[in-house]
Amino acid sequence: MIMLQNIVIGEPELLGEPVRTRLGQAAAIGVRDGKNAEVCFAANGSTAEFFCLDLWTGKCKFRAEIPGEDVVWGMTVGRDGRVYLAGDMTGVLYRYDPANPGLEKIGAHPADPFVWDLAPRGDSIFGATYPKTRIFEYDPVRSVFRDWGRADDTEHYARGIAADERFLYVGLGSTAGLVRIDLSDGSRTKIDVPGVTGRQGFVERLWVCGNHLVFQVQKAHMYVLDLATNRIVDRFEADGYACADTADGADIAAGGAGPNAGLRLYFTKGNALFRWEGAGEVRQVAALPMGACDGKLRIKAMAWVNRREDAAGRVLAIVTSYGECFLYDPAAGETRRVELEIEPKPVQVQALAAVGEGHLFVGGYQRGLALWNLQENRREWELLHFPQSEGIASGDDGSVYFGTYTQACIYRFDPRKPLEPRPGFKGAGANPEFRFGIGEGQDRPFAIASGDGYVFFGTVPDYGLLDGALTIHRPETGEIRVYPGIVPKQSIVSLAYRDGVVYGGSSIEGGLGSVPVHDRAELFAFDVREGRLLHRFKPEIPGIDVPPKMIGGLAVGPDGLLWGIAWGTVFAYDRASMRLVKSRVCLPSDYRGPLYRPPALRFGPDGLMYTELARKFVVIDPETLDFRVIDEEPFGHLTLGPDGDLYQAKWSQLYRRKVVRPADGGA
Repeated sequence: MIMLQNIVIGEPELLGEPVRTRLGQAAAIGVRDGKNAEVCFAANGSTAEFFCLDLWTGKCKFRAEIPGEDVVWGMTVGRDGRVYLAGDMTGVLYRYDPANPGLEKIGAHPADPFVWDLAPRGDSIFGATYPKTRIFEYDPVRSVFRDWGRADDTEHYARGIAADERFLYVGLGSTAGLVRIDLSDGSRTKIDVPGVTGRQGFVERLWVCGNHLVFQVQKAHMYVLDLATNRIVDRFEADGYACADTADGADIAAGGAGPNAGLRLYFTKGNALFRWEGAGEVRQVAALPMGACDGKLRIKAMAWVNRREDAAGRVLAIVTSYGECFLYDPAAGETRRVELEIEPKPVQVQALAAVGEGHLFVGGYQRGLALWNLQENRREWELLHFPQSEGIASGDDGSVYFGTYTQACIYRFDPRKPLEPRPGFKGAGANPEFRFGIGEGQDRPFAIASGDGYVFFGTVPDYGLLDGALTIHRPETGEIRVYPGIVPKQSIVSLAYRDGVVYGGSSIEGGLGSVPVHDRAELFAFDVREGRLLHRFKPEIPGIDVPPKMIGGLAVGPDGLLWGIAWGTVFAYDRASMRLVKSRVCLPSDYRGPLYRPPALRFGPDGLMYTELARKFVVIDPETLDFRVIDEEPFGHLTLGPDGDLYQAKWSQLYRRKVVRPADGGA
């Protein structure tokens, strides 16, 4: 084996920004008048960007970067006609004035820096935040902020907000709830929603329509609540946005609504527009010609706009998270698509894997997938709207598997076949192809391993839940076995396979919004054919400074040992007895950030281990456990390329580090 001190690792060489998406999580429609109607859109990116576009032509009228933000969730139009927005990192509220185009930094609001939603009330703008469900108000007349404190003392997410003349209504998660805040005295009242309150999930996207509150639960169902009686009037399936078919917010008729009485709601499901007419009456009114390869429209804004011409009547403007815009004319029963001038933007790398000969797969946050050609240093192809990949790895037949968020959906790409994106990545010939959803309350498949015709997935559960799962898939037969809670109340974040046994490491953390109940991570060994747990235990590592909170980077080395990482510590176990053979505390265990993504551990062609220890780039001699810290700075990802060089990502940028080994003619 090459001696540790003899290898030469070059400085990072910037290759480019491989993964892009055309995506935004916030939009608004300005309705000053029909002729000057505008779409405002915040595009995700390594730096998020604000766009103002003509609604009728899609032409860009103004654009500006949003410093320090990569995603914006909160955007609304105030009573003053100006657009207010806030992101998820800096806690800064911005304002755009369509009469005097420019993005104005108002200042930092007093609540949590992550803003989920904004809503107007009178002259003021209210915001709902994470992780302490705090509510803030900005009064543009007096140019002052006010902190209204927590909407709830136990939950983390204030995901949606709406207001009427007296109250604020706040949707909570990850245990679903609905809170009413009296603006006269700040008192809180919890509103019980039967079948929803107290269950895992979210109440979000809230609108006040007259004397009723419309809100969404779990991105799948829309509820209509009578605010006078706190009684649910109706519940119907919807993908996530509703818009009233009234100019003045007319209320639902007493005792329910018939086809011609009171409020009607427009909403989307799949790729179609529907109208709710009360009392369980729902009908489709139009198909919306999606361009994105997705099964849902993912609406971010809907509003009625007066016609641009002098003719009377209105059209319904609809904007999706993919920057698509549709204009529905109810009088003509027609829908027109408007192409918005929003080009794809580079986004943060979320997953990085060297697969096959001379290529890297690069997944983006919160969407996007790219195949990067290492020989030509270029993007060979890209899928702008591919779901967020948490883990990427090869099966032993050469196929590439993607574990994606949300709902732990698994996709497969066959590199021997041409790229063929189909709607929803489903149907004959689709490549990549949706294979299955793991279910069982799982959400994020960070860990993937394969061997002997099997592919294995380890998952972090959904928001607020604690039990991760081991999933065993046999592509040849279609077999899928899911074992939730294999390490009770912990996530499964690392996997390795050899000789009929899959080995796993856990994290004490569950889904976002949950609170760990254990203080030590565990290792396990599972017999694949018999479906039987062979070992499960808490590793005892001599001299370790902090008991492991996450076991990551599992790999079976050339020596046959099971190697792994516990933050700043490396260790190796005998696989037959699961007895500790060797270990070394290399760096302090100062655990920081979410404990989900397993640190990289790769064996190079020189027999050395290239690893992430304590968020640093470290090379280790597996015989002596001597090590070298190559990079002190935190970085996002590390993988060993088919050329023997190292590739790593920082935010949206991909770097290569040449490795010169004595066998290559180097030092």
